[in-house]
Amino acid sequence: MRIIEHAWRWAGSLSRRWGAPHYLIFHHAAAVRASPEQVHQTHLAKGWKGIAYHYYVRKDGTVHRGRPEWAMGAHTQGHDRELGVCCEGDFSRERMSAVQLAALKALRYDVHGRYRVADRRHKDFNRTACPGTYFPWAEVVSNPVLRMGSAGGAVKMLQLALRAKGYRLAVDGSFGPFTRAAVLSFQKRARLEVDGIVGPRTWRALGC
Repeated sequence: MRIIEHAWRWAGSLSRRWGAPHYLIFHHAAAVRASPEQVHQTHLAKGWKGIAYHYYVRKDGTVHRGRPEWAMGAHTQGHDRELGVCCEGDFSRERMSAVQLAALKALRYDVHGRYRVADRRHKDFNRTACPGTYFPWAEVVSNPVLRMGSAGGAVKMLQLALRAKGYRLAVDGSFGPFTRAAVLSFQKRARLEVDGIVGPRTWRALGC
């Protein structure tokens, strides 16, 4: 997926994150309209080094880079080593558009195709309502049904999950015969219906 890069001017050197992240943490901007540049300036004014999140998803479906993935964030107290994504909007009083939701889901698949992370909301860690009552959490973290011929970020996510279970697979985003063989083997091992189709039960068993 295309990530829009910015030449941010940081207020000091960013601290390097140690080790792989464990979580992808979701936030909202709590503002109906806010460009990534405005968020950066707001965070500088708070005395931070700049935009706190690693990614920022706008209402028009564009995805912007905040902090590089190697850097510590400043988005969730006590958990800033984790990856943070913020969505433009105030989901305590508005609902997310289809185009923004599609971009957010694509970003999630991309991240999950590179790291074994669990999805969490800001409010799962800190006393806050973020990302808001109307944030479409169930839709964001739902996974598509995959089968032979499927392709894309969700397949990479599947392949990485299977690799974590001990299967030697290329994470290439293509659901071919080797991926299907691994799925069949895993389904048999997990005492699921052995059909080679990755639906809700198989996703759950994989921990996704």
